[in-house]
Amino acid sequence: MFAVPIQTEPEFIAGTPRLLFEGSFEVGVGRPYDIAPDGRFVMIQSGESEAPATQIAFVQNWTEELKRRVPAR
Repeated sequence: MFAVPIQTEPEFIAGTPRLLFEGSFEVGVGRPYDIAPDGRFVMIQSGESEAPATQIAFVQNWTEELKRRVPAR
């Protein structure tokens, strides 16, 4: 992942890319990462030695379970 400083006025100029971090991360449809409000990146690191997933859990009505486990203040 790189960061590139830009200038937009009086014309667009892209600066020199700077490496933020490197590693092996999962990619998929859409944006494979998110940025937390404090600026940290949230992503899934690839597991070279891990076997691919063979199951997926689909949870319906998870908000009801959350309300049951964490009472309102």
